[in-house]
Amino acid sequence: MEGLGEELTCPVCLELFTCPLQLPCHHNLCRRCAEVLLQSEADSSQDDEEAAACSGAHAAPEATPDSFPCPTCRKDVTLDTRGLDGLMKNFLLQNIVERYMKLKGNTGSQPISCQLCKSAPPKMAAQSCLTCKASYCEQCLTLTHPAFPPFTEHKLVSPTTSFDEELKTQIDEQCNSLMEVIRQRSEEIHQKLQRTTDQDDANLHEVIKRATDGMQKARTALSYAQEAMEETDHASLLLTDQTVKAKIEATIKTLNTNVKEVKCEIDKMNIDLKHWKEDLENIDIASPPAAPIIKADECGSTMEEARVVWNPVEEADVYDIRYAVGNIDTVSTVRGLSYTARGLAPATKNKFEVSSKSKAGRSCPSTIELVTMPFKFQLDPNTASEHLLLSRDNTRVKCIESPLSLPDVSVRFGTVAEGTGHSVLGDKSIKKGRHYWENYSQSCQV
Repeated sequence: MEGLGEELTCPVCLELFTCPLQLPCHHNLCRRCAEVLLQSEADSSQDDEEAAACSGAHAAPEATPDSFPCPTCRKDVTLDTRGLDGLMKNFLLQNIVERYMKLKGNTGSQPISCQLCKSAPPKMAAQSCLTCKASYCEQCLTLTHPAFPPFTEHKLVSPTTSFDEELKTQIDEQCNSLMEVIRQRSEEIHQKLQRTTDQDDANLHEVIKRATDGMQKARTALSYAQEAMEETDHASLLLTDQTVKAKIEATIKTLNTNVKEVKCEIDKMNIDLKHWKEDLENIDIASPPAAPIIKADECGSTMEEARVVWNPVEEADVYDIRYAVGNIDTVSTVRGLSYTARGLAPATKNKFEVSSKSKAGRSCPSTIELVTMPFKFQLDPNTASEHLLLSRDNTRVKCIESPLSLPDVSVRFGTVAEGTGHSVLGDKSIKKGRHYWENYSQSCQV
């Protein structure tokens, strides 16, 4: 697997081939790398012509803008009128790269390095953040995820490179947990309802039994009254009448009490059922808020900053903004309706994703791409030595053999013999990032 990866690596970008082109010498090259080489040859050819014109010498013939050297064997690759489109696309190699990437992703045995470490080699990752989509060692994790919101809400898992799959798995687990809670709650309500129903049935049977006993006593009292009516002794009849009347009143009172108890038990059952129904109806799984609409006309960027503005979403509590600084994904949570990203690289395209967030979840992201302004500076002609020729609005410098006739100013650099060399100052200082000079030299020490 290791050796195969080397065979599938572009000799220019040192990454796996992307849209590989097959050169006439049978070597392969990424299309974007071929475009870079072609542009580099075009710039080099133009620089040679300008240098030759300044020095009065004849420029050596170089590769034309329609050709470039193969980075592997250095043979010239000549293009026709179609340019790079005239080269053969190596679909077989592209398929092999895709299968290799899929196989490598399935193995999952490769150690994962911290994406923030500046040490070489970087430390091994201790955890990965699904929110940031980045992996960190213990030290970098402590620096980037302090123990206070919104960082405490970030989802940390074991080191992984499949962030989307991990997030999907975590969402599935949360949904399954929610369904289990609902199932348990439903089971508890069902069991409680069954217990209450059984108890109410028992109470109802008891009330019916007491009512039946009361009816039996009433029948006995009536039978006793009928016997008393046949009595010839009026005094005994009067006494019996009072006794029977008292028994009947007691029986009626008992029956009324039993009826009230039955009605009370039935009303209680109805109230309990209504309460449980309300509990079930109040189990609300709310929908996440809508995606925010980005106000593209109010968004903008400078050399190292970019500002994103969006419309408010009524259901949203906060907004998450995701973008990348270098190879590190950055996620920020704000309550306002705008965000300014700082520390961006000049002349780069940056993709911003804005999502609205509430207790119900996070919306789908709205995206916008902003390009930062290029890093530009000018050279100071008052400091340039007499063997340096400035051009293109003081953005290019050429070393020439014949000295120029320049005004004598105190800040101008001298010659190599004076110890200052061929020097010139710019109007900006470079403190970070990557920068380089494209140079062409002829009998000149650089």
